[in-house]
Amino acid sequence: MFLYKYGMSKPSEPIDLERLPSEVRAAFEAMQEQVSAFKEANARLEHLIKELQHALYGKKSEKLA
Repeated sequence: MFLYKYGMSKPSEPIDLERLPSEVRAAFEAMQEQVSAFKEANARLEHLIKELQHALYGKKSEKLA
């Protein structure tokens, strides 16, 4: 899903990657792989943040020693 920002126009039709030059297509595919890797890393970091927040602010953290 692509979100359009103010001032951006929507493409009239989907881009056919087969019509692009091979160098452009390869660069596009490499960027797609990077985006996928970044999404995976982001999900992992969000999970770690939730674990840290639970450790800091969870039920056991409210007990006094």
